[in-house]
Order: sequence, then C-alpha cells, then structure tokens
Amino acid sequence: MTVISVDYDGIIVTDGNWPEPGQVIPEAVESINRLHDSGFCIIINSCRIGKAEEAMVRKLNELGINYCRVNENCPERIKKYETDTRKISADLYIDDRSVFNPLKHMSWPDLTDHIIRRFEGPQKRQCNHSGAHEFLAYNAFLQMLKESE
Repeated sequence: MTVISVDYDGIIVTDGNWPEPGQVIPEAVESINRLHDSGFCIIINSCRIGKAEEAMVRKLNELGINYCRVNENCPERIKKYETDTRKISADLYIDDRSVFNPLKHMSWPDLTDHIIRRFEGPQKRQCNHSGAHEFLAYNAFLQMLKESE
C-alpha cells in the first residue's frame, strides 16, 4: 500500500489569511480523489490543531475530498513498524514547503498521472476511509469531557 501525505495549506487551498483557508487550488479535489480511487492511502497533513483543524476537516468534507486520515498515521503502518511516529509515515509527501514543490512545476492532473505511473498503476489500499466522521466524533467527545470538568 502506498501512502501519500498531502499538505492542506498551499496544496489543497491557497495560503489564506490564517486560520481562514484560501481558495481551493484548481483541480486539487479531482486529483486527490483520483489518487484515492486508484487505491492510494491519502493522509491530509497540516500544522492546524484544535478549532482550525476541525474547520479544515469540515472544509475537506464540503469539497468532497476522499482521504483516509488527518494528521494521523495509518494503523497498518503503526502495526507494521510497531510504533506511531510524530512524523506522518508516507511514501510520498506533497507539500508546498518542500525543497521541490511539484505543483510549482506541473499541474495537479500531471502530478497525479506521474504518481500513478511511478507506483505502477492502481494500488490496493488497506486502510479504511474513516476520514472526518471519526475525527469530528473524537473531537466532540474530547470537548464534552473538557466541558464536564
């Protein structure tokens, strides 16, 4: 299973007036969904926490982006390596802060084609698409605990 870590700010949306997200980057939604539909495990990776992270997850859902996790490692990787590292464990990182930001040199569709060719076609994703529902439920539970103190 190939894991792709996709940054949020600057990759899915333009850098906005933080914590507000910028505009959706053209073709990002379709391209990420194509990778997910091809069997890649998509992890949305961001420095956003708390309410900013929750707003990001809501925005991902509004946009219809398919992903496996947000700021969490795939359980299959944790089991395989017997550890849950702070850094997202991935085979490929798409991040605007990297030395080589691929989206400065090619479009989302071209990058998607390149990734599928590089990893030799569709993948067999082993993780479930738990996505935002699990994340938001967990955060609501934590908020309820905090309020009951």
